[in-house]
Amino acid sequence: MKIALMILQLFPAIVGAVKALEEFIPVSGAGKEKLAIIRTLLEETYGDVKEIWPTIERLIAALVSAANALGIFKKSA
Repeated sequence: MKIALMILQLFPAIVGAVKALEEFIPVSGAGKEKLAIIRTLLEETYGDVKEIWPTIERLIAALVSAANALGIFKKSA
């Protein structure tokens, strides 16, 4: 339950970071780099996220997948 509450508290920041990175780096195939930036941002802002990182990573994957499927993120080559 502790992890769920932490994720819910971080959710707006995670969504904002994903959106900002998609605008800043709108290229396909840079997911690994974008994910590393988000992890660094969270660690610098909130401290050690090792315990909740796997959940955050899956959440980001689901967000990006949904946004791509809905055509929200426009990719360039």
